[in-house]
Amino acid sequence: MSFTLTSKLYPANHKTVFVLDHTPYFGISCENPIEFEFLKSRTPGFIPMNPISKSLWTSSVESAIEYCRIVWDLFPQGKLVRFIASDTVAHILNTWSPTQQNLTHIMNGMSLIGIPPPPPPLRSVSTPLDYTVLHGLRAAIEALSESTDLQQEKSKESLDGQKNSE
Repeated sequence: MSFTLTSKLYPANHKTVFVLDHTPYFGISCENPIEFEFLKSRTPGFIPMNPISKSLWTSSVESAIEYCRIVWDLFPQGKLVRFIASDTVAHILNTWSPTQQNLTHIMNGMSLIGIPPPPPPLRSVSTPLDYTVLHGLRAAIEALSESTDLQQEKSKESLDGQKNSE
């Protein structure tokens, strides 16, 4: 009964959770250089800038943000996205609240956690921190089990409808 009740509450695709890997590995370059050329013709003595490469973290954040931009343009209401960054803990960047379903809120959260930490030195004698994406996956499963405002409304309506039919 529980499954049929929850499946009627709202479609399964109204929630999306992005778990972004914020471990030191994602701080490395994705080796896709971005070249800058400010002048169309090079003057004598012009020294070109070295190419800049994005990190894996930057590429994954850009991809997730683009997903949100597209989904929220196509479906302005009813499609909710959660962001969780995972390193030694799960960093929950937003909730299912409609007030936190915007790019400004998400980008502010991204700026607060910053770039991934550098990898520890190879010959480090200190105990390594528990960098893993599993913290984020655990938080994502918990987030998916949380009811959204829309699900709570539908649940209340469904329970009211059952009481009225009795």
